[in-house]
Amino acid sequence: MNMENKTTDPLASERDLTGKKIVRRRDVGKVIPAEALEPRNIKVDVSIKLDGDILEYFKEQARKPGALPYQIQINQALREAMGRAGEEFPGEALTKDERFVAAIAERIRQSLS
Repeated sequence: MNMENKTTDPLASERDLTGKKIVRRRDVGKVIPAEALEPRNIKVDVSIKLDGDILEYFKEQARKPGALPYQIQINQALREAMGRAGEEFPGEALTKDERFVAAIAERIRQSLS
């Protein structure tokens, strides 16, 4: 067995998050709810490098009474970022608001006079 095979996850070839159902021999006959097979509910071990201050922030938040573990908080933050993908930048809606634009224009006129 070479080094590559030792470091490769033996189950990696069985994992597929594209929606195919994977059943291991030991799981045959078990009843698994359909939602358990949705990618959102499948937890995958990964190795990721984070900036130290980011990791410390989430660990500090996790130390608070009743707080979720830091890994779950990081997962939630990433899920929120996924939800915002493709959204306008935060001030985009204001640039489309005629009252806001008029108020800014007036304030600029006042500051220039």
